[in-house]
Amino acid sequence: MVRTSLFFERLRDHSEIKLRILSKFAVPWAAKLGYKAGLRGGRKLWYVDGFAGPGRYGDGSAGSPIIGAGCALEILGKRRGYVLGCVNVERNARLFASLERETAPHRARGVEIHNLHGDFSARVPDILKIIGRHDPALVFIDPFGIKPLVYAALRNLIARPGEVDLMLVFQSRAVSRLVTEHPEYVTGAVGADDWLGQWHSRGVQAVYDTLKRNLISDGRFRAVERYGVRSEKAAAPRYHMVIGSRSYHAFELTNDMICQEERHLDQKTYARLAQASFLPEVNGLASQQELVNAILTYGRTHPRTTRRDILEHIVLTHWATWHTGDVKRAVSGLIHAGRITRPGDSKGHIDSDPLRFEW
Repeated sequence: MVRTSLFFERLRDHSEIKLRILSKFAVPWAAKLGYKAGLRGGRKLWYVDGFAGPGRYGDGSAGSPIIGAGCALEILGKRRGYVLGCVNVERNARLFASLERETAPHRARGVEIHNLHGDFSARVPDILKIIGRHDPALVFIDPFGIKPLVYAALRNLIARPGEVDLMLVFQSRAVSRLVTEHPEYVTGAVGADDWLGQWHSRGVQAVYDTLKRNLISDGRFRAVERYGVRSEKAAAPRYHMVIGSRSYHAFELTNDMICQEERHLDQKTYARLAQASFLPEVNGLASQQELVNAILTYGRTHPRTTRRDILEHIVLTHWATWHTGDVKRAVSGLIHAGRITRPGDSKGHIDSDPLRFEW
């Protein structure tokens, strides 16, 4: 296992993917929930980083707390009707000192930043005092392994009445190493031990299903999805990025980000292979046909629907498989082919116009 001190020496490819998803998500997330909070008379949103690290990697790359602070600074500069505050937790004294130094410039420019020294699980009560019960919060949990993840502490954050979105980096590789000698660490990380009876038949999937069930129940999430982060298309995931939200929009946004990451991995793989041999141009005909079939299958049980309903169905049942732009183009193609009809006198938006599947 890589020691924590060595881990932060440089930003690795798989960590870059994880942090890129976070950076692309935070600002549009704040825009969506900042508007909703404003309707209720509030203006404060929070980014909570449970395992913040030093702020920056040894090569100068921004870590998650600097990304969060940068998003907060961007929002502050746009003078929106809301602001984003940051709460960062780090237990290692040396890394905490670095975190304080690295976030100081953002604090000096007006971003509200609370850096808390100590274990995440021990500092959750302090986090709750800072962010309150009702302000929207984006919670980013990226522990170094499984043992530091204490589900009972996380539960207190996601069970708040205020809007909460969760990005949890789950170290699925570490699970297999711990099952034999320390199954209690796994149970503590996912919140229950019912995975034990299914381990031999289902492996890590049983552990993930326990975590997913508890997150949905305690966080009242509409869904919980996961993405296997890796730096090569054919490689096994280094870990899984788990997304939980009470809003469909969070899943649509992360769906499109991850589809973009997958296309980038496809391009990397193709470029590497092309150096060794001639390859035909990569095309997505098979994937496009699968998408059309998925839409038509939905239409058999929903003959009258809207494009928004089709989008939500595809995203939530085939998350991170097709970009929403591809889904929209597929719906337009089916309309052009006469498989879906739209009222000719419609003056509404195609997302809300009534559509009918033709058989």
